[in-house]
Amino acid sequence: MKISTTFAKNALLLAALVPAASAAASGFVPAVGTLPVKYANHEACVAALEKQRADDEQMVTPPLIIGGEPSRAISLEPITNGVERKGKKIAVYAARIWSHNGSKNEESASFMISHSWEEKSSTCKGNVMTGLLQSGYTQPTFEPMENGGD
Repeated sequence: MKISTTFAKNALLLAALVPAASAAASGFVPAVGTLPVKYANHEACVAALEKQRADDEQMVTPPLIIGGEPSRAISLEPITNGVERKGKKIAVYAARIWSHNGSKNEESASFMISHSWEEKSSTCKGNVMTGLLQSGYTQPTFEPMENGGD
């Protein structure tokens, strides 16, 4: 009975917060755990972390071009210094990947840029990798148009 009471309280709290979050200028989706992945050994697990890091770095694009045409840019904000070793059998990688989408805002003759992010954190303990994923967004920013938007 206690589990269902706790669940009901959490559901009510979540329902009360959802309207407030949708009206906010920024927000996030709470972190979700990933399923554990088992590797042949710890070094294979660490190699998978290194591949995640390399894949994230390859997603990076040049900065937005502020102008009349819609554009998009991806940037990487490291949280750890690459793959960090925390002991003989523990390694961690974490980063936040930003997406910046821009388009001309006719009302203000400016370039509106929306910002969203995905944060990932992965840990190898021995030969098992676990992780957390979280995503969110910030309020848009407005930049003056380069060359008047032409």
